[in-house]
Amino acid sequence: MLEFKRFKIRLRSITPFHIGTGDEYYPIEYVLDKDKKKLCVIDEVKLLESVEKAGKLDEFTRLASNSTSTNRALIEFIRRYANGYRYCDDVDDLALKYISNERSAFRAGISKFIRNSSDDRVYIPGSTFKGALRNAFIDRFVRALAKKENFESLTVENIKKALEKNNLECRDLDNLFNYEFLNSFVRGERRRNYNAAEDYFKYVKVSDFYPVGDYSAKVYRAFSVGKPKEKENQGKVREIKAIPDLLECVEGGVEFEGEVLIYDKFEGVLSKIKDVFGVSVFKNINADTVAQKLMMTYANVYNWELEYFGYGEKFVENVDPTGAVKGDFVKLDEFGLKNFSEKNKFYVKLGKHGGAVSKTIKGCREIAIRVGRDVNVSTHQSTIWLAGGYPMGWLEGEVLEG
Repeated sequence: MLEFKRFKIRLRSITPFHIGTGDEYYPIEYVLDKDKKKLCVIDEVKLLESVEKAGKLDEFTRLASNSTSTNRALIEFIRRYANGYRYCDDVDDLALKYISNERSAFRAGISKFIRNSSDDRVYIPGSTFKGALRNAFIDRFVRALAKKENFESLTVENIKKALEKNNLECRDLDNLFNYEFLNSFVRGERRRNYNAAEDYFKYVKVSDFYPVGDYSAKVYRAFSVGKPKEKENQGKVREIKAIPDLLECVEGGVEFEGEVLIYDKFEGVLSKIKDVFGVSVFKNINADTVAQKLMMTYANVYNWELEYFGYGEKFVENVDPTGAVKGDFVKLDEFGLKNFSEKNKFYVKLGKHGGAVSKTIKGCREIAIRVGRDVNVSTHQSTIWLAGGYPMGWLEGEVLEG
């Protein structure tokens, strides 16, 4: 019988975050209430009941044969007979202005947040948090390796040197928990493809995280912006770098709960890593050490963002290339993480536009940035995504003993 340690995890959103499905809302699926700033998703079952009751089923069938998002006749028909909604989201002022323009609404869909099909409640997939956990474990391994080689300064160059000294490449880190890789590494018979069944991270099981009580979702027009630039007599100036995204996000202050099971077999592969490379990823798996690994990793992400993007510095000037946005709308001065050393607590960055720094390993972070016809390779991201003026994706977590 497999033995495991169970940890209850609580996550609380700090800034807006988005975990998508690849699906989008189009005008045929929602009603926009401009006065209340609400986007209400139409209940298809109640819509059909209303259409049938009105004796308009044949007309609806005819219109629905061309169910594109730009079919104005179909949109008007649906909204005339819609008499019930599955749920309603708040809408950010910038998004409201964009969606209210019919041409814009037809052009761009609104990316959906993942929801449970049975009750339409948003949730955080276990795979999303497991990816963050895996990244934190690998990050701690790389840093322990650099420390073993007496590199006090964990620069990109020193981390690469530490990997090279141990005959490792960045792509080898994906196989760190693979027993087949570890054994072949010892034998000097390394290759590039390994049996996925030998990856012992499968012995870390993560449940989906569901909201505790009520929660709020909001549609944002998210923007990518660059590092502040000095400009004479104007202080800090940032430029919007990319086409904005319309995203359904979970607001800050929403709590989620889930579970992590760590099986004894996973601890076995950690012992194997120590035997092969002489470094310890975990000394003892408990609530505090799990939180520490996440905290150390994402505290570094936060500190890098703080240094590079200057949290606390308001936008003096902001101009959307389309001319739709001008003025000081960013509130980075109100955002900050605290209690980095509090027991069993951690921070993590999840979801779309969380940034490459939060999802890759320092020293192995090479990001291709296209500028016209040229492609520049950088060791860090050059932009950060904001929703409602806040950096996207930050959550506070707490590990509770099971």
